[in-house]
Formats: sequence, structure tokens, C-alpha cells
Amino acid sequence: MMETKSIALYCRVSTDEQAHEGISLEEQQVRLTSYCASQGWDQEGVHLYIDDGYSGKNLHRPALERFLMDLERLSFSRLLVTKLDRLSRRLLDLLSLIDLLERRGVSLVSTSEAFDTATPSGRLTLQVLGAVAEFERERIRERVVDNMTHAAKSGKWLAKPPYGYQLAEKALVELPQEAEVVRRIFSLYTEDQLGFFQIAKQLNEEGVASREKKGWSSNMIKKILMNPAYIGTAIWNRKGSSPIIATNAHPALIERTVFEQAQKQSSPPRSIKITAQNRHLLSGFLHCPVCSHRMYAGYSGGRNRQRVYRCAGARTKGNCKSAAIPADTLEAAFLSAIVELFDNWETKKAKVTWKQRTESQPKKQKQRFQALAMQEARLTDAFLSGALGNEEWQAARRMIQAKKEKWQEEQAAWRKFTEGRDAATALAQVAAKDVTSSLAALPVPVLREWLHHFIESVTQEGDKLRIKLKNSSIQGS
Repeated sequence: MMETKSIALYCRVSTDEQAHEGISLEEQQVRLTSYCASQGWDQEGVHLYIDDGYSGKNLHRPALERFLMDLERLSFSRLLVTKLDRLSRRLLDLLSLIDLLERRGVSLVSTSEAFDTATPSGRLTLQVLGAVAEFERERIRERVVDNMTHAAKSGKWLAKPPYGYQLAEKALVELPQEAEVVRRIFSLYTEDQLGFFQIAKQLNEEGVASREKKGWSSNMIKKILMNPAYIGTAIWNRKGSSPIIATNAHPALIERTVFEQAQKQSSPPRSIKITAQNRHLLSGFLHCPVCSHRMYAGYSGGRNRQRVYRCAGARTKGNCKSAAIPADTLEAAFLSAIVELFDNWETKKAKVTWKQRTESQPKKQKQRFQALAMQEARLTDAFLSGALGNEEWQAARRMIQAKKEKWQEEQAAWRKFTEGRDAATALAQVAAKDVTSSLAALPVPVLREWLHHFIESVTQEGDKLRIKLKNSSIQGS
């Protein structure tokens, strides 16, 4: 006796407005059940899946995920939707679903678009419609960006309000208590000639609360002093190629002359990437044993200069009294503890992480280019079939070419990063018996990169080091 296969009906709306203005969930359900009846399909084995209020831009939807789980344990013959975009608005997601359905022997049927993926013509139509749907989504995204650009030019604030302001109908208005703190910071900097650290320390000692209810830091003070929002200027897309600047967009908290004086006093911003840090093994790992802030590497004063680690909290906020720790002694103890950890399973898994990463990255890039090539082919099919006009087709090709150029730049950066393949070879030697010499053979930046895969933090506790792994922690002598 042949097994009876079920039919799955999938319905979706993204918002309440769509439910009222478009095809409601109830209407979708009626259309699908009516279609089953017109085809003479048995409706006793029908399974209904409904996603109410979920977007089709991705596959993370409760009912769809439940269907995919049922697909593993139940036997379906068809999956029915009223329109293709009810299932997905992204071509790649749609094609991955179709591939999964085909492997399970399930056809996809769109009732209003009159095709069935069980037929060759249905599959061709599906690919063309999917390409058009994805292209339309890109156009919608462009329209959203245009609307945001217009809002920014008209003085609307499009991000989190800075300290001293609050939002009212997408516009910045003064928040009196915080605004007074902002004015005082500018006064302390331009009139009293205090530095970032001194201002932060004074506010912390006085108990003045920051917006995050944490202590003030040098960086927080600097961001306030450098922010043109305090003279009424709104800037959107600051890091983009065409930033939008709107002057007098909201009430100013600081006089322009005071703001300009603060800019003159400030030193040029220094690059965060300091070459000297490459030799400090525990940068990014080490935490202060007193206040738990990260510790940074530097040099002690006096004639006998030596490398040391100091608490960042003591430097930026002035609220930690921990002493500097000699770097060479600490790093030697750390490496000894790492050698002892190599019997731990989590550490053994970490040994091959670098190799997996260097091998998987080119594969990922190749897959991305293949996906772009497939998208371009689908759009070309849509153009040749008349579903896309020449202007739209050319615009889509320019968009794809821009993505290709961006990814080619990323490829070039990755090749530059992996030029030191001998370092990766040295990492492979870590799995050998002579662990100590293998670690010593690695350049400090490469060793630190590898350690980041399985070490979360390092803290000195008395005469011992506590090394916290990603999933556990252990003490070393």
C-alpha cells in the first residue's frame, strides 16, 4: 500500500497594515484550500503554517521553521503559497528552499502565479520571478536610503541622541540636567585648561552620572568635545563618501566660538594601531586584578626602563590604585601555563583553528562570487524574457559589478594577510610534542591571533594566573 503524502499550506503577512491593505491571512488560507479542492487533492492531510507579522527578508520565522522541522519527519507532496513573495523575497533563500524541497520530493506551487516547480517551465518561471523580486527589494532599499537622506537634510536626527539631548518627533531638544554637564565640560577644557583625563576624574569624584550610569572616561570626554551636534549641526553618513551636513538643525548647547576653541586645543587624533603593541603578548587578554578593567602595555620610568602592564581604568578614570606588573615575568608565566593546558580538549580543538580559517576563507570568497554570477544570470534571463527593461537590467548589472569590486578588495586584503604562510606552518607545529619551542618560534602577533580563538581573559591572582577559556577557566602557577 502506497504511503499517503500530505500537503503543506503556507501563509504570511509582514505587518498589520499589510493584513488590512493587502491579502489577509484568512484570504490566503481560503485561496489555498480552494485551489486544493479545484485540483481534487485530498484535504484531510493538509497542514497549515501561518506567520503573522514576519518579514520575508529572511527565513527566521516560527511557522516556516516548524514546517522545515516537519519536513524531516512527515511526508509531503507539495508546498502551496498564494504568491512567491509569501515564502521569501530573497532569491538565494528561495533557491535554497527549492533545493531542499526537491531533495525531499516536494514541489512548490504558487497558486496566483500558476506554476509548479515539478515542471521545467515552472522552474524557469520561478527563477525569473525570484530575480525580479530580489531586484525590486534592492530598489526599495535605495528608496529608503533616499528618504533617510531627505530627512537628514531637513534636520531630522536619525540616530541615538547625544548626551545633553533627547528626541522629540525625530528632532533633538535640550535635556537640561545633562546640557549643564556638557557646558561645564567645555568650560573645564577651554577655560580651566584641564585635559580629558582630568575632567573625567573630576566628574567621577563628584559623582556626576554619565548616560550609561558608568564612570566617565577620557574617551567619553573627547567625544563630547569633538561632537559638532553641540553647535546645532547634524551630520549623517559621516563615514560615507557623501556625508550630509545640516547646520542649525537643532538648538545649540555651546557657542560656536567655544567649540572652535576646543578643536584648536585638541591634539591630532592618534592611530589606535600602534606598531609597538605587536610585541606585547597579553594585549587584549590581561585584566586588572583590582577593578577588572583591561590592562595595557607600556614602559616604566626611571633609568632601568622595563615593559610593564598597567590598568586602563587607572589611566582613563583615575579610580584604580593597582600597581604596574612587569611584562617579561608575567608573559613567561603565561606561556608556561599555556603549555600545561595542551592536554585540555578545548585547547586541542583550538590548535587547528588557524588552519581551518586560512583554508575556509578562499572557499567563502569563491562561493560569494558564484552567488553573484548566478544572480547575474537570473537577471539576464529576466531581461531576455521581457520581465526586466533595459534600464533596470543595466542598473542591476552596475550594482552587481560594485559588489564584485568590493569583494575583490577584500580578497586582496586577505591575500596580504596570509602572505606569511610560514607563520601558519609554525602554528601547525604547536600540535607537535615540543610545544615550548613551537610557541617560541611564532611571531608574537601570530601567536596572539591564535590564542584569541580559545582564551577569553587572563588575570593575575596573587602568585597565580587565572586563564579563562571560552568555555571554562583554569589556574596556572
